[in-house]
Amino acid sequence: MSMKRLCSIMIIMVLLHFLSSCHEDLVFESITPNVSETSLDIQPTRAYFSWTVDYPGRIASVVELSQNEDMSDATRYGMDVIAENKSFSVKADNLHDETVYYYRYVVRNSYSSFETEVRHFSTTKMQAPVIQTEAASDITENAAVLNGVIESDGGSMVLECGFYYGTSPDPVVTGRKVKANLVQEGGFSYPFATNDGNTVYYFCAYATNGLGTNYGDEIIVTLHPIGTISGLFSVDAEKQVYFSQGNLQYRASDGNWKFAERQYDCIGEANSNISETYGGWIDLFGWGTSGFRDPSDTYNTNYLPFSTSNSVVNTVYNYCGYGPSTNMSNPNLTGTSYDWGIYNRISNGGELDWWTLSKDEWEYVFIKREASNVNGTANARFAKAIIAEVRGVILFPDQYTHPLDVAQPFDINGQDSFFESNCYTIDDWAKMESRGAVFLPTAGSRTGTSTGNVGVNGSYWSATNNGNRYAYCVSFHQNYLYPTYNYGNREYGISVRLVRVP
Repeated sequence: MSMKRLCSIMIIMVLLHFLSSCHEDLVFESITPNVSETSLDIQPTRAYFSWTVDYPGRIASVVELSQNEDMSDATRYGMDVIAENKSFSVKADNLHDETVYYYRYVVRNSYSSFETEVRHFSTTKMQAPVIQTEAASDITENAAVLNGVIESDGGSMVLECGFYYGTSPDPVVTGRKVKANLVQEGGFSYPFATNDGNTVYYFCAYATNGLGTNYGDEIIVTLHPIGTISGLFSVDAEKQVYFSQGNLQYRASDGNWKFAERQYDCIGEANSNISETYGGWIDLFGWGTSGFRDPSDTYNTNYLPFSTSNSVVNTVYNYCGYGPSTNMSNPNLTGTSYDWGIYNRISNGGELDWWTLSKDEWEYVFIKREASNVNGTANARFAKAIIAEVRGVILFPDQYTHPLDVAQPFDINGQDSFFESNCYTIDDWAKMESRGAVFLPTAGSRTGTSTGNVGVNGSYWSATNNGNRYAYCVSFHQNYLYPTYNYGNREYGISVRLVRVP
């Protein structure tokens, strides 16, 4: 190939590349970017912009903001650097409240720059912070963590936040003020402690900025022992108790006991998996199956939580081998290690001082005790209900005030009423529970390894035997409730709900 021909080819290639580049420039210059504003959050002194850009190639995009419609003194927000980004977010600080601002989005690449049409917004008015009082946490009989959250700073920096608390309503007026020791992502808390245990306190959160102070709702917190519900229930003329936070549960694989996390929790059909190696939880137990066996009581043979069958025993003293025999000095669970709450440490129950109510104590709770007036019913002790779609019975504590924003209960103290008489959401129940209400769910029953009646029947053991074969319990169904029911054989697995004294 001659040198002259080679030079001609090279010239043609350069021209083609040049023409190609010119065409690419024309393509980019002829396309208008598609800018979509995904969100615009306007506050008194700041604005948050989010947008996306549909445009070929590598681009940069910013917001221009001005108080003049002609954008003559616009300030740019964002990094004007060409990259692969197609989504953008920026914050514009130090704005004036109640002021009109004009803005536009600017897009550019290596070839061109584009501006969207000018838009506008008005900043809101600065105000005192918007504050919310949250439920107290980590409650014990002598302490609690008070919680609050700043939902909006009102457009001005929060200077102070904390709580007012006291033993009377309206703590802002009657109580004392404490500053919060932690502020994080709008939330703050205060570790409250007192020497006056088992006391009802009223508290509300507050927050202050340069424009004033606002307060959250007043919330009641009752200091009570770990693992309990705050309400107190009389079990005879002189003694009151707390109920545990949920039904008793057991895991055979590691011998662990605990209370259900929520009052309406029950395990149901999974109780059919009961065995000494089962790694799941069970919550239906034969009578007196704490795991304790007195060596001198040769008739107490089915004493383990996972016991499911009858042993060969002397039926004169213990027909089925469950619980203390009738030849013992105390054939009941009361005051003995046969009681689930005395023999076992419960992992989320604090100290080992729980016990099972006797037949007479259950009867006193349901039938005899003096209690508050609720929805026009004097001595309101219980009501059948559905909580979070779980049927059961609500027990109202001796002193109870129903939350104003929750529907009033009906058919109070009605033993033959229906569960559907009262239906409450999880949020409703949280408010009732904070006032001390207890819920006994219809957890069903177990015979051997067969489970049934879950969601239909609720039965809870007492500590009282009924001869050498039976024991008393609370039992309820759609159209009945028996506080002292002779359930049947002690080997039937039913629920256990423990109590403790203040």
